[in-house]
Amino acid sequence: MQAMESTEKSLLLGTPGDYRPMAYHEPFTDSYRGFDIELAWRIAAELGYEVVFKEISWDMLAHDAKTDAFDMAIGGISRTPQRKEELILSDSYLETGKTILCREVDAARFGSLADVDRPGVRVLYNPGGTNEDFVKTHLHHADCRYPGLHRSGQGGCHDHGDGGGSLLHAAGASSGRTAPGASLHA
Repeated sequence: MQAMESTEKSLLLGTPGDYRPMAYHEPFTDSYRGFDIELAWRIAAELGYEVVFKEISWDMLAHDAKTDAFDMAIGGISRTPQRKEELILSDSYLETGKTILCREVDAARFGSLADVDRPGVRVLYNPGGTNEDFVKTHLHHADCRYPGLHRSGQGGCHDHGDGGGSLLHAAGASSGRTAPGASLHA
């Protein structure tokens, strides 16, 4: 992987690398992939710069931007009122919503947000981003957590427990199964 120091002809690109298909870390090749990554390469090439990646986290995104930890961040970053107030954001080029990802055998159980927001249902989410805000705002009865997130190449967090849960994630951001009709918008 490239060094994390920015040079005069480098664009230091911050990305959590956990948001498939926008921007994800491919462990087999130790490289970043996704359509947001391709966009960053095109921007850098147009400017005559080389891309240098720096892993960042969702919960430190605004802080890292304010402290010049990177030149530009990319990877499925939503426009939120707080981010609009604190950061310089590009125009939106993709609109997504929330969706329920679950095991195929459980798809019939989770057709709506009400089906998810019940005691005994475990919901996993990535911390520090819009998924955490969504969970805290809309889910009050489910067991909501973010256990030991790690790069899996699958575009989300994984629970190593006994199963039986669902995962809230941005629409289209994982190769997992989606419950039929389960797109959620807040």
